[in-house]
Amino acid sequence: MISRIKILLILTSVLITPIKCAICRFYLDTNSIYGCEMFEVNVTEENQTFEITGDHLSGYSDTNVTWLNVTDSGVLNFISLTIFETFANLQTADLSKVEVKEIRQENFLKIHSVRTIILEGNSIQKIPSMAFMNCWQLRDLRLNDNAIDTIEDYAFSTEWSVLLNYLTLSNNLIKTLPENAFAGLTSLSSLYLDGNQITELPENIFISLLSLRVLNLDNNHLVSLLPDLFTATFNLNYLSIRSNQLESLDFGLSYLDSLSELYIEHNKISFLESSFFYTANKLRIFEASWNNLSSIVNITFQNSLSNELQYVGLSHNSLTEIFPRNFQRLSNLRELRLNDNKISSLPNDIFARCFFAPCRGPSTIDLSNNELEVIDSKLFTETFDIQNLNLANNKISAIDRNTFGMLPNIKNIFLAGNLCFGDDFKEITREDMDKINESLEECYRKYDELNNSTYPKYSFTTMLITVTISAFLSQFTI
Repeated sequence: MISRIKILLILTSVLITPIKCAICRFYLDTNSIYGCEMFEVNVTEENQTFEITGDHLSGYSDTNVTWLNVTDSGVLNFISLTIFETFANLQTADLSKVEVKEIRQENFLKIHSVRTIILEGNSIQKIPSMAFMNCWQLRDLRLNDNAIDTIEDYAFSTEWSVLLNYLTLSNNLIKTLPENAFAGLTSLSSLYLDGNQITELPENIFISLLSLRVLNLDNNHLVSLLPDLFTATFNLNYLSIRSNQLESLDFGLSYLDSLSELYIEHNKISFLESSFFYTANKLRIFEASWNNLSSIVNITFQNSLSNELQYVGLSHNSLTEIFPRNFQRLSNLRELRLNDNKISSLPNDIFARCFFAPCRGPSTIDLSNNELEVIDSKLFTETFDIQNLNLANNKISAIDRNTFGMLPNIKNIFLAGNLCFGDDFKEITREDMDKINESLEECYRKYDELNNSTYPKYSFTTMLITVTISAFLSQFTI
């Protein structure tokens, strides 16, 4: 009888003894903030108890721990309350790459002080409604690189959800999002949804995101965006929709008064509305390369109320022509990429004088890999600031002998791969211009023949002085 009692006591003792499966190395990080680097975590069953061991630095205790990093050598299939009960003042919890399978509301019952939760690189499939309801101070939530395919309504809402500032759901398996997925997140400034399989977005999905400044929708399966999708995101500064299947930009920029950068490359867009830029008051960067654009209406950029555009990328499209004065209003344009299109000619007034300010033209123009045949010096009449000009791999056989003299600030010219330029012309620096004029004589003569005229043979240096004076005087011309 006594032996049976002893056996029973031993078994009971084993059952109620916590499993020792986590060791903390406590230390001060580079910012002198006290925390724990946790090793040998092995939680493979739901509600599994375990003990956290480790020696604190002198003068410190569990209440001083403000950050936790569970190393990726451990396994944490289920998030244990033991962690948050032990470290009641935790502010940053890094649980990345530890094979977390699911998250539940009860996982975060006692973490009112946590501001950052990092759960990237796990195996989470679903974000249930109100999953982070008790995370009152949560500002930064990272759920990228999981297997998430389901997000329920109000998934990120809490009693104090207005504090959440940064949310990333990149590289998951999301196909659809409910309309209230981000409800209540009025302070959210950055949202990353790139690298998913999203095919469409509900019209009101961003209706609560009044503070949103960065939105990344790259690498999804979006075919179109509803016209009123961005009604409430009037503070949006950065919008990227790269590598989708968009065929048009129906949403326009009418609600995006603060937009500074727009990236839409690698889509199937074939047309830009003439009014697309009409309200783009602050747009600085427009990147639309790798689409199906065949033409740009001559008033598309002229309709812009802003002179802020500094970069325009239209390479790798199917453009066959550029209309006169296409970039007339863009007095701050510094870089223009038109390479890898089918452009066969350019109007001489493509960079005509801008309204309201002198138009000095971009510093970099890339026209390589097109079908240009003739280059006229008048093309560069309003482009005094060009420093890099790429005309490589066209069909150029004739060029105005005064062309390069119109470029007082030129540093590099690329001419290789044309009918009258050999590989020796891969890169021509400003110092080389006078030396190679003789080699370019064939191109010059062909241009003279086409225009039935004889041009005086000025040197590059002579033309440079003339154009520099002209450029200087033009600044005082109304």
